[in-house]
Amino acid sequence: MRPIQRVVGAFPRRQLAASVAPLSSGLPRTTTARTLHTSHTVNASSYMSRTPFNFNARRCFTTAAGQPRTLISNDEGTVTVGPGYVSYAGPSPASDKTGIESVSSAITYSRLRDCCPCPRCIHPSTRQKTHTSGEAFRETFELGNEVLDGRTVHPATNAEGEHGIEVHWPVAIDGHPHPSFYPISLLQRLASGRVRGHTYLNDTLRRKLWDRESLLKDGKDLWIDFSELNGAADGEPFQLRPEVHLRLLEQLQLYGVAVVRGLPTDRTDNTDCRLREFAETIGGLRNTFYGETWDVKSVVNSKNVAYTNLNLGLHMDLLYFALPPRFQFLHSLRNRVIGGASYFVDSFAAADKLRREQPHLYASLQANPLEYEYDNDNHYMTFQHPVLPAGELGGSDLHQHINWSPPFQAPNVRPTKDANGQYPVDPAAAALAEETFYLALSEFQRALDSPEFRYEFTMQEGDIVLFDNQRVLHARTAFRDKTDQEVKADGTVIVPGEPTRWLKGCYLDGSTVWDKLAVLNDQVRGVTSV
Repeated sequence: MRPIQRVVGAFPRRQLAASVAPLSSGLPRTTTARTLHTSHTVNASSYMSRTPFNFNARRCFTTAAGQPRTLISNDEGTVTVGPGYVSYAGPSPASDKTGIESVSSAITYSRLRDCCPCPRCIHPSTRQKTHTSGEAFRETFELGNEVLDGRTVHPATNAEGEHGIEVHWPVAIDGHPHPSFYPISLLQRLASGRVRGHTYLNDTLRRKLWDRESLLKDGKDLWIDFSELNGAADGEPFQLRPEVHLRLLEQLQLYGVAVVRGLPTDRTDNTDCRLREFAETIGGLRNTFYGETWDVKSVVNSKNVAYTNLNLGLHMDLLYFALPPRFQFLHSLRNRVIGGASYFVDSFAAADKLRREQPHLYASLQANPLEYEYDNDNHYMTFQHPVLPAGELGGSDLHQHINWSPPFQAPNVRPTKDANGQYPVDPAAAALAEETFYLALSEFQRALDSPEFRYEFTMQEGDIVLFDNQRVLHARTAFRDKTDQEVKADGTVIVPGEPTRWLKGCYLDGSTVWDKLAVLNDQVRGVTSV
């Protein structure tokens, strides 16, 4: 195979101009070879702004327009060029662990041009596209089938020894010929739908539904010591070990909960607290009207039940937001009370049990939203969310989530849909749909409250729990201060004016955590983008 370096720029202008075929009917015939060799941006934008596309002039993809020709056939796969497309058939990308062993798909010239990886199309510094998908379509379509019939598409090998194909696009960029090299690995991804094998999209990181027993048995990184995670010396800024950091975030993605034991508690101010330092090793914090970090401690006449010593039932935070934060971190700064155990439930597992046992109730929770609101302390926020989503709860869809937060549920003023998502017209049918919905709410709560799903522990000072706020419900039992006799008996140090139970919390958006997960996977395992 020819090294790609030998053919870059090999098409002189005259040959490019000569290869331009007459335009199909319905497209303007005033676009000349000279126009095609002006600035890429000027050509594409001016052409698109003045000329609507005539769909009747669309390209023919059948063999009547030309016979497909095999360019590459080896262990990596078979690449064929046809009239208006390139096809790939072969094994799935190495990092695609979805269980699909092979893929086969056509890639049109439009998409191939749109996905050009060259430094003129993907800016070397910003890594952003320098063209639009519409421009890619126009550049390939307006030239006709015969221009890309195989004469300008060749097998090639790049400087790194990767096999692939090389395409000489007839439309120049800034007056320079435009060759593109597509390694077979990129063609695999374009055929499989995986432009990049994101770690959190393969089967090794498909969410694992859990009850208490399976979490303790299979969640091997449920608890991690901070001393194992942090490689910096005492007093130095945190330097988390990538391998351990990756294990922690994979635990969080798989099971929705992880705990780090022994995070320092010496700094508690919102601007430089240890929680902030730890969370920012992942990425930026989500800001809300509570701030980027916030305290959970018992307060007289509190505006939030979390700031009392009362029992706080299973819930998710901030469902009155249109986009609630995906992840929540809670750091225990002080715990010198009786009670106050934290417990967590995998709502996905409880919902899956409802789906298997009472699918009609599951469907009712999918069809009907609940309204959540916060109307207090000079704030009013409200939003409605369906209780259960439409897709698979145990899959790898990053954005799959459940909504459940009874303390912040607003009055249910909306009519109820039936399991088919329709509003019954008949009053009796409407009443039945509403009663079914309330039965579904009751049965879902019963599943959530089942002891088998409840993972409970008492946070010690220095523990930090990380959890998926749109999957794992969290709660806390009631607590009380110790009596003088209890303080004296166990030697508890009570600092006057300081809370006896004190958590500091923060939120992170899902994209922030998933971004760090992908980067750590690249760093630790050597998985890179194509």
